[in-house]
Amino acid sequence: MLRLRWLFVALVFFAFLACSGSESTSGIPPITGITIRAETLTTGRGCGRGPTQLFKYAAVVYGYTNGLPNDRTSYQTALTAGVYDCFADGTFVELPAVSGSFTYRLEVYAFTAPAYDAAALAIETAGTNAETLRGTKPTWTTVCIATQQRDVQSLAICDPLTATINETRIVLPTGAFSRADGRVSTCVRTATVDAGTDASDGGDGATDADAGDNDAGADAADAGDGGLPEGLGYVTVRATARVNDMVPAAPAEIPCPDTFTVHDAVPAAHYAIDVVLLDESGATVGTTTCTADTQDGKESSATCAPVE
Repeated sequence: MLRLRWLFVALVFFAFLACSGSESTSGIPPITGITIRAETLTTGRGCGRGPTQLFKYAAVVYGYTNGLPNDRTSYQTALTAGVYDCFADGTFVELPAVSGSFTYRLEVYAFTAPAYDAAALAIETAGTNAETLRGTKPTWTTVCIATQQRDVQSLAICDPLTATINETRIVLPTGAFSRADGRVSTCVRTATVDAGTDASDGGDGATDADAGDNDAGADAADAGDGGLPEGLGYVTVRATARVNDMVPAAPAEIPCPDTFTVHDAVPAAHYAIDVVLLDESGATVGTTTCTADTQDGKESSATCAPVE
């Protein structure tokens, strides 16, 4: 009988412990946020420092900007970013609504150990600057979509990782643009550098200039920075890419002569790039539209109409 009493007391005691434990667990508040599952990125390639394994990845979160809600290019408002080890889930908690939307696009840049080590500082400090991340030469990239729900850890739905050497993209050099009147608008930054180099190379340049005819002064007066005729030089290119005549994404401002690139472009699609050339004061020098048809896994060059 005594043994039965002790058994009963023990069962009550352990039952109390079990109940206490469940109460403490249920006290943890649920997470509201979105998550990139690490295993969706490492499957098929592994996690580690091997030359073909995924080592680390960076992710940038974009909120809704404008356009059709089901079009990924409508999400261009950079919100936050993070860098994660290959075994860690990329989690973003309590993201704010953007234009009333809790849906987000995520750009993922994944690296092998050699690729990461070659650009570690730039990767870690890039933040939401996707151009910097692209410039670090990631091994793979992908795009994900996720919708945040209250008290739910929502999983991002990601496209398969694509090797950057097989990326579908469009490039547009910004060094010079032909004009409708036959002249050429040229990047002032390039022209200034070239002019300075020519001046330093020509030892008797000043003497030759002094010996020129009286028209030289008039020509100089008409010239802008770098010896370009006034109204032709520019320092910034504002480019807005449209795909299949869809509502355009947010414009990008590129310091010339840097190349404007549409990364992870839609394969087998027609792109139009609206271009505005801006001088140092921000005034418009000219406008044009450039076009390109993409090919899956290849780089396409945009062709531009004459600048008006």
